[in-house]
Formats: sequence, C-alpha cells, structure tokens
Amino acid sequence: MVNIINNPYFNGIKIEKLKNESNNNFNNSSNSKVEGKSFQEIMDEKTELKFSGHAVKRLKDRNIEISDSEILKLKNGIEKIKEKGGQESVILFEEKAFVVSVKNNTVVTVMDGNNLKENVFTNIDSMLII
Repeated sequence: MVNIINNPYFNGIKIEKLKNESNNNFNNSSNSKVEGKSFQEIMDEKTELKFSGHAVKRLKDRNIEISDSEILKLKNGIEKIKEKGGQESVILFEEKAFVVSVKNNTVVTVMDGNNLKENVFTNIDSMLII
C-alpha cells in the first residue's frame, strides 16, 4: 500500500488542488457531466434493463414475447432484490422465469413454462415470485 502522506507526488498542494477541482465539479450539480453525460443520463443507464445475447437468443428460440408492463415488473423486481442484497436472482411471473444479474440490471436468460420443468438454477442467491 502506498503511503500518500510521505509520497512526494501526493504533496499537500496537489491534494488540495484535486479536492478543489472535485468540489467545483460536484457543486455544478444540474450541469454536472461525467464523461460527457449528465447525472440524470447516468441514473437512467443504471436503471435501464438490458438483455444479454444469450437471453435474446432464448427469447427468439422459445418464441417468448415480453410486454412493456413485464419489462416494468422486471425493473421493479430487480430493485426489490437489490434492496435485499441479492446479486444473481430468478424472477418468476406469468409462467416465465428470468435469471437476472441484479448488479448489472441484465436478464441473463429466459424460460417459459414448457422449459421450467426439471430445470436446475445454479449460482443464484435469491428468488422473487411476482
């Protein structure tokens, strides 16, 4: 571990300058941009539900359709799981199972009622039934 107090690169002046620059950037809250994106854009990305390539393939192969209301249920479900500390989860509703990566807001795979029977779900720490 580097001791920043005794390190000549991290002298008091440079640290203060860095603190001031960070504070100035942070205080422009409504106009704040990180890598060209506003705070709201970053938050929207965080809550955006993504589907992995594998999930998209499963949706097509199994002719599973997902409505806007189901997308909303998935987003809300992921938020509930996140509040409880879940990381990898299964969300069951309307005879469909969605394996999701909670931290990435990503549907990893999808199964319908025909494919649920005799299936084993591994590497999950939580489950939500809607």
